[in-house]
Amino acid sequence: MTKQKKKRPSKKPAKAPVPFKREPQLSAHSPFAKMAAVERIMFAHYAVKHPVNWRIQEFFRQGSGQFQDFETNQLNGFIMDMYDLSKMIDSWQKQGLIVNGTEKETLTLRSEVQENFWQWLANKNTEWRTNVVPEIIHPASVTEFMEDFVTTITVIRRGSVKITQANNLAKTTIKEIEGILTRNSTLETAAFSTIVATEGAPSPSLSRFVFLSNHLYPLNMIHSPFGSVQFTAHGESLITQEHPYALYASFVEHVLNHFVVKGIFLLLPIMKEATDWTSLGYTLDSAFAPYDRLEKLGEIPLLKRHLLEPLQYLGLMDWGEYDKDLLFRLTPLGQLVLKHFFKARPKNAPSSPWFHSFSQAADFQKVMAEVYPFLAKDTAYIQPNFEILLPRAASWATRLNLDRYAVLANQDHMLTYRLEKIHFLEALKKGTSLSLILAELQSLSSNPLPDNVRLTLEEWGASFGQAQFLELSLLECATPELAVSIGSGKRYHDYVLGFYSPTTLIIREREKLRKLLETSGIYPEPEYLDGAGAARRSQASEVSSDPESPPLQTDKPPMAHRAQTPGEIKEILKQAITAQISVRFAYENNGTIRQTKVLPLEIQNVYGANHLVGQRGNSTTLYKLKDMQWLEKV
Repeated sequence: MTKQKKKRPSKKPAKAPVPFKREPQLSAHSPFAKMAAVERIMFAHYAVKHPVNWRIQEFFRQGSGQFQDFETNQLNGFIMDMYDLSKMIDSWQKQGLIVNGTEKETLTLRSEVQENFWQWLANKNTEWRTNVVPEIIHPASVTEFMEDFVTTITVIRRGSVKITQANNLAKTTIKEIEGILTRNSTLETAAFSTIVATEGAPSPSLSRFVFLSNHLYPLNMIHSPFGSVQFTAHGESLITQEHPYALYASFVEHVLNHFVVKGIFLLLPIMKEATDWTSLGYTLDSAFAPYDRLEKLGEIPLLKRHLLEPLQYLGLMDWGEYDKDLLFRLTPLGQLVLKHFFKARPKNAPSSPWFHSFSQAADFQKVMAEVYPFLAKDTAYIQPNFEILLPRAASWATRLNLDRYAVLANQDHMLTYRLEKIHFLEALKKGTSLSLILAELQSLSSNPLPDNVRLTLEEWGASFGQAQFLELSLLECATPELAVSIGSGKRYHDYVLGFYSPTTLIIREREKLRKLLETSGIYPEPEYLDGAGAARRSQASEVSSDPESPPLQTDKPPMAHRAQTPGEIKEILKQAITAQISVRFAYENNGTIRQTKVLPLEIQNVYGANHLVGQRGNSTTLYKLKDMQWLEKV
């Protein structure tokens, strides 16, 4: 029997295989082989969550979320109710996949089951490699993601991200984000390109920002108080104290744990071994047993938007297009991340414990240093033209400090910051001192600061703080005598700063002064008059003295001896004040007619209008003449 020679592979790229093969016959003894597609997806989802002491309600909450999956007849529009889930859980218990927990009426995934499931999935697709180079390649880039990440941090810290009442980004924010992320992009083909395929969809740069912020919110790093996006205290401590590699690991962990499309949890364990170009069609066919609608695989946007593009953006996967198929391969970083992510977890570990140990792992640190390195010591080159050149490998701490008072103008092989007066003074307004900025710049530079740069910064700093607003109040008194009494009183000395007018005092700590006045029998009105209220009151016109003016309406029938017209009222008042006699009058207060009697009387111009002032005991009462309804001598 002669031995046949193996054919040498052709140098010409072979046509991508048609991805319609059924999955191979699996061992009948494997419980996973007997699962239908929906059941296998749900089990993969729970294996990622690694349920420990879950009650049946927790299984239902985890499984009742958005259940999107790649437009198959089996999964499209699938809704699982409690009855379906209970039957599924019962089946897993009978097969020994889930056992009773340590607490009453709880269930736990058996410890060895998780590792067995990942291994079983990883072995399913090892023989299906295409050896075809895609016609269009979308390369992964950790640098792209990390640069967008640090840019997003700086934009949020700067206070530039504003949101509307409808919880949408403000137009000025959108414009700034698009300008910064587009200018700083290092890839010709931006990630999330399929999101902008439809008319009216956001730009790629804005889509990347939304992707980042959507995952920073649940990580408790940012929040949105008072119409702006800000870092929480937890988020601020992370970005200032944690190494960028640790921030990257926490972000990737959250993305992997919170895929909306639950079928991704079933695909990733199969995909994680793909170091060469591999058919996504074959992988789907293997995972879903079988996948029947793959004629136009490349036209399914759900695959790109929720699987390929996020993993590409995170630097975990390259993907490409060839004919009707989609191809992918994992980067070394992607293989490492997924290897750790699908590693069996300790029995009593929380649902996502690997981040803290993973971010400190030597192999992770080594791979990250190769794709996104940092220098041991940051060195900046400060130019006489007010530009600061910083190597791309500079630490984030240095970049965040520079961003406080300099503008990132260019992001090429070197980071170029520019010192601008407006941005510099904004930093001083937020509490950064001139001496601290000069010290930071000098520590970064290996040479002395250029004289013109140092002198200009000192000049800019000298123009800051030459004026300051003070929070003071005005106390308006009914009479000049009352104002003088309060202004000269020793007990009010600490709270009265001077006179604004004969009847108005400049004061501070108004509540303390109010208590002192009330102990002296002087009770100010309870409300505070703001600027708008004072302006309206100052615009009130003086009551007309025209005797021909029509009589005011009154709640009582007119009497012959009662003055009712403005002219009559004013004449009676003059006689009463001259003779120092009392008068009884009615006035309108919030639509109600009230009567009173005061002694003695005088007319004062207050807030630009004449008022009737009456003194009764130690209290002074002020009435607007225009509110007079009738008046008579007593």
